[in-house]
Amino acid sequence: MTSEVEDRGHGGKAGGLIVLGFGIAFLVAGLAALYLAGIGMLATHLAASSWPVTEGHVREASLQLSQGGGRTGGPVERLTVSYDYTVDGRAFVGGRASLRDTAEPDQARLRGLHRRLDAARLSGGPVPVHYRPNRPEEAYLDIALPRSNLIVGVVLGTAFALFGVLLLIGAWRSLRRR
Repeated sequence: MTSEVEDRGHGGKAGGLIVLGFGIAFLVAGLAALYLAGIGMLATHLAASSWPVTEGHVREASLQLSQGGGRTGGPVERLTVSYDYTVDGRAFVGGRASLRDTAEPDQARLRGLHRRLDAARLSGGPVPVHYRPNRPEEAYLDIALPRSNLIVGVVLGTAFALFGVLLLIGAWRSLRRR
């Protein structure tokens, strides 16, 4: 009888450790999502709002559909762009159009940006280039915050992080009782 009780106690401790591991995994995944798709993008947007702006000229702007890159594993559209700009007499070639150059198919933000950049390419007219002052090779043509990506990143990141915290609390209570 004693060994049966001891076995159950040991199994409870192992179960608590497993829950602890899952809690840590969910917390880390949630915080990563918050940073990468939420807070990190917001921080870049806020910083880029005060960056200097120069004129650039679009060489290429294309919208391509690729499989397996979306949030659901489905197709995703990718905006590919190339543009020339000059900062303090130094020439640069940029490759980032916006803070997020991918989107689910038919997303209005990315398609509208593509139309605008392709029109600038065809006309040869200038486009504004926002560049980081201490690293002018980092530049964007559009610094608008892609709200749908931000919302999904913040909501999912927060949900995962909170679930991870709940698992950690449950595991801690379980292990403390042993």
